[in-house]
Amino acid sequence: MDVTGPIVGGVIGGVVLLIFATVILANSIYIVHQAEGIVIERLGKFHAVLSSGINFVVSFVDRPRQFVWQAARIGTDGKIHDEPVTGDRIDLRES
Repeated sequence: MDVTGPIVGGVIGGVVLLIFATVILANSIYIVHQAEGIVIERLGKFHAVLSSGINFVVSFVDRPRQFVWQAARIGTDGKIHDEPVTGDRIDLRES
């Protein structure tokens, strides 16, 4: 009687399950730094704003909203330089 087949199948199934759980957990945890916020959309609609600290969201249902805004800076030559900034984190500090 050969019992190595079920053992190998169980090990492979366990490894696949472990990889799947790791991917779900990695997509569910967001660390938001101080003075930042992340807007979360659930199925394309606004759901919440994550505050500072460790936050857990529902994986594959909640997504961070990506923003594009213009950052205007005055250079050393006195000219105004506009640069587009893209990201999913909002800087909440006053500038």
